[in-house]
Amino acid sequence: MKCLKCNNDMKEGSIQCGDEIAWFPKGEKKIALRKSINANKVVIGTFSHFLGGNAVAYYCENCKLITISTEQ
Repeated sequence: MKCLKCNNDMKEGSIQCGDEIAWFPKGEKKIALRKSINANKVVIGTFSHFLGGNAVAYYCENCKLITISTEQ
């Protein structure tokens, strides 16, 4: 996917949440109910560890833009 702002290639990954809402590169998973230590994640907020979720998302390292797909 191309970035909407700069037209560079975006990295595929996912938005996951537990104790924080973060973007992870494709293939990397967060450890459920525990704060993960991962240099590749991009934290975008915090959330309750009792709730969780996952959505496909693309990240542009240049613009720091995250695009979330609603397609399953």
